[in-house]
Order: sequence, then structure tokens, then C-alpha cells
Amino acid sequence: MNIETVDVSENKRVPTMASALVIVDVQSYFTQPMGSFDSAADSASADAFYARVDDLIIPNLQRLLGFYRDNDWPVYFTEMGSLRADGADLPRALRNVNAASFAATGQAAIPRLNDLRARIDERIEPAAGEVVIRKTTTGTLASSPLAQNLRALDCLSVRVTGIVTDCCVSQTARELADQDFDVSIVEDACGSFVTAHHRAVLEIFANFYGAIESTTAVIEAP
Repeated sequence: MNIETVDVSENKRVPTMASALVIVDVQSYFTQPMGSFDSAADSASADAFYARVDDLIIPNLQRLLGFYRDNDWPVYFTEMGSLRADGADLPRALRNVNAASFAATGQAAIPRLNDLRARIDERIEPAAGEVVIRKTTTGTLASSPLAQNLRALDCLSVRVTGIVTDCCVSQTARELADQDFDVSIVEDACGSFVTAHHRAVLEIFANFYGAIESTTAVIEAP
């Protein structure tokens, strides 16, 4: 299995009522204009996306991290990229994205995992003991031990956030739902280049797989 997992948390049990927070692919490569990932969108959509990242997604993730850390609940971060320099270990869809990006910009849209730009955005830097899972697929469970890790902690409730809603975020959330976890997506802690895609995916998810929440509702829930 092509995975690399780092910063594994201490070996302790978590109460079954606890919820885990999964922050998907909030990497510098994806949160800042780099000339490759953002080339998939027109300039107006890209500008709106990065404004949402700076003004909404990052602040809400900071709020959620504060809440989860105060409650000593599990937090997981994911980083997506290739292990191979040529990206050949990525799924076909991501290889196609890279090929199109190389043709347009001379850069890979999906970075190699050892690229420093593939690290978590420093504004939400993982704390000591929090888990960072490095994956080669859009869905986290397809190339990582996240499900096993959650079950080892007796944690069957998961909130999913991150970038982008219509790809890695929703794919991870659906994978978790298929493996019998109680899953929600925090709507204002994720985003897509195309706002209509963000809304449509959330509507579909809420209709079948799980719940949609806001950051405020999570923090203020009884």
C-alpha cells in the first residue's frame, strides 16, 4: 500500500461519544495560488476560491481546532500527493489532471509528497501528537489506515472538512459513511473552485450519506 503516516498520536482510548475531526488536504499547494492547481479554474473562480480560503475556511478550521483541542478529541490531517517523482502512483484521474497541468503550465497540479509545498498550511499547523496522514488517492480511506485508527480509538463519529468539497472532502466523507461511521461535513470549513459544485455535492451528501453542519453549530452543540 502506497501510504506514509506521520506523527501518530499517543496510544490512548477516546470516549465513544467523542467525534474526530478530519481536515482534508489543506496544503499550501492548494491554499495559495501556485500557477498549477488553480489553473483548473478561470481567474474569477480562482479569486473567489482563495478569498473563501483566507476569509472563511482557515478561520473556521482554526475555531474547530481550538474546540477539538480543548475537548481533547482526535484530530487528523491529510496531505495528498505522489510518492513517485513522475506521479505514476496516482490514480488515473489524478494522472490526467497532472498531464493537463503540465501541458498548460509546466507544473504538476498534484505535487509529490516530499515537496515542501505539500505540507499543511502553517495557519492550521498540526499540534504535537496530532496525526498527519499522507495519501495518494482522493479518498483518504483508499490509501491510508484512517478507518482502522478511528476504530482503535472507539471513535465512530467523524466530521470532515477541507479542500476541495467536490473531490477529496466528499470522497473521504462517503468512504467513511460506507464503512459505517456517523459522518458530517462542515459546510463553511470547506470549499470548491466552482460554488455550484460545492452546493450540489453537499445536497447529495445530505440526501443519502450523512449530515451537513456549520462551524458555529458544531461548537455550540449541547
